[in-house]
Amino acid sequence: MSDSIECNVVLAKCSKTQILFGIRVEKRGKGWVMTWAFPLDEKRAKNEGFDKNTVNIIGTAPEYPGCPYCKKPSFAMCRCQKMGCIDPSKTLKYKCPWCGRKETLVMVEEINASGGGY
Repeated sequence: MSDSIECNVVLAKCSKTQILFGIRVEKRGKGWVMTWAFPLDEKRAKNEGFDKNTVNIIGTAPEYPGCPYCKKPSFAMCRCQKMGCIDPSKTLKYKCPWCGRKETLVMVEEINASGGGY
């Protein structure tokens, strides 16, 4: 019997460039952990169905490289339910790369992330 790893992809945008990217998430215990990020265009994201994925993200793995464009090491989720990259060690202010809303970051234990729309 082989040990299979359950993986998925959710979408985010770079908060510096506003360019779409994919985040590979891996099932670990009761939630999903971000393990890798990669450039991704909208057509491929839609064709692969990544815009329909929803997962309960509980954190980032030590090997998570951050945003493929600006290298920010973490992420935030806006009230519009979309994700963008952040560096919480540098600022607690966040401007959503999807809708433009400006917010102060609030730390949470986990988030329910989905792809959805461009």
